[in-house]
Amino acid sequence: VFEKVTASATLFLVLVSFLMWTVAAADPFTSEKKLEKAALGIDRSAREKRGESMVIQRIQDDFNVNETQISGLREKKLGYGEMTTLFAMTQKMPGGITDANIQKVLAMRGGISGPSKVGWGKIAQQMDLKLGPVVSKVHGTMEKSREDVVKMKDKKIEGVEKMDKSAGTDREKSKKQSKVEGSDRFGND
Repeated sequence: VFEKVTASATLFLVLVSFLMWTVAAADPFTSEKKLEKAALGIDRSAREKRGESMVIQRIQDDFNVNETQISGLREKKLGYGEMTTLFAMTQKMPGGITDANIQKVLAMRGGISGPSKVGWGKIAQQMDLKLGPVVSKVHGTMEKSREDVVKMKDKKIEGVEKMDKSAGTDREKSKKQSKVEGSDRFGND
């Protein structure tokens, strides 16, 4: 009986260990998928009307980079989401966001003008960086970009509503004036 319990307990521990290892091994894949989704969200915000300028400003604010750095990466065909990921990753490197660190990561990524050859998870692993904080930073930038675009749209709608209200008031004044003028013309009081 004792041997059966020990064998069952050992088997149970082996299965639990295997499951824990499987979950831990799957985490980089999950993190990379979350990163990809956040990067796509940033690109989506940039495609909104006047969204591109809002996203550029958000990236500048979040990473303390300038427009020259951003336009240089755009010339290399990087999307705003991919650029944000690049900045978030290089920010964690010794020296932070420098041209040398950017070029190092881009060289590791490969496929600058075509499909990327190496994923962000693999690059983080090779550089001994944790992908989780990079995902969090990119996700935060995505959320703030989305909020910025929504606020901009709300301001525009507010402005249109004010213009409509003002135009409506002008139309009402005009109608009243026409009625007064019409009654004077025909002798109606």
